[in-house]
Amino acid sequence: MKEEQNSNLSFGPEASRSTHQHETSLPSHSWSLEMLLRRLRAIEVKRDDKLASVLDAVGEFGTFQWRLVALTFIPYVLLSFFMFSDSFVLTSQRPYCNTSWILKVGPNLSVAEQLNLTLPRAPNGSFLTCLMYIPVPWDLDSIIHFGLNYTETCRYGWIYPYAKRRSLINEFDLVCGNEPNKENMQTVFLAGVLTGSLFFGFLSDKIGRYPVFLMSMAGLLVFGFGTAFVNTFYQYLFFRFTAAQAAVGYVISSVSLVMEWLVDEHRAHAIILQHCFLALGIIFLSGAATRVFHWRLVFLLAGAPMFPIISNI
Repeated sequence: MKEEQNSNLSFGPEASRSTHQHETSLPSHSWSLEMLLRRLRAIEVKRDDKLASVLDAVGEFGTFQWRLVALTFIPYVLLSFFMFSDSFVLTSQRPYCNTSWILKVGPNLSVAEQLNLTLPRAPNGSFLTCLMYIPVPWDLDSIIHFGLNYTETCRYGWIYPYAKRRSLINEFDLVCGNEPNKENMQTVFLAGVLTGSLFFGFLSDKIGRYPVFLMSMAGLLVFGFGTAFVNTFYQYLFFRFTAAQAAVGYVISSVSLVMEWLVDEHRAHAIILQHCFLALGIIFLSGAATRVFHWRLVFLLAGAPMFPIISNI
């Protein structure tokens, strides 16, 4: 009986130690088993992915993928025209009140003579831009001899005799209290980006990337190209708002399509190249917008290539 107790006492700590070692070895065994199960699931998922299996057979980046990705790069050059054109179409112009009424009594007056007779001057000698002399029913000799004294705000609009380019400022007379707030214009554009992200992001998950891709390009064609034909400044803001929605819709759909067409590091390379083409478009915009003589030509240059692009997609 004592021998049995001694044997139990002698083997008891060793037995508990072996049991503890067995218990501590279970987590590592279960961890390796879990990793094995994950690998098996990954293999099954890859086997079920038909695109991955096809790309493994024909190549991860071939001529087909190259052509598809290259077609998404071209509109990125044009996107910069629609996204960053506000800085180039709002060039400041020096306005003067339209005083063409004096040409009825002096049709041979030059621009300098017309301004000198009909516009008041500031203390530094320059013409005031928001005031004019009140028209009088005198002949030209009387106006030259006696001069005009009473002023009023511009009654007949403004003229820009020394402006070399046609901008939004002199197109819609955004002067003398009607100046546009660039921060508000940027807010309108960013509001279009926000709503376009929500709308096209939701729509691309519901109906697919490719329909959204075509819808956004059609939106750029209608509202981006159509910006060149607006008649009021508020129409310009509306078209800019809608063009911003279409632009962000194109970015969302094109990035999603590239991610689905390519695998591995080719995805990162394609997305980086998309941003490079956007930067290239900004360079083209800077060169074109500073050389064209009319702000509408900026949107015509950006919208015209959309016709052949959308017809070949």
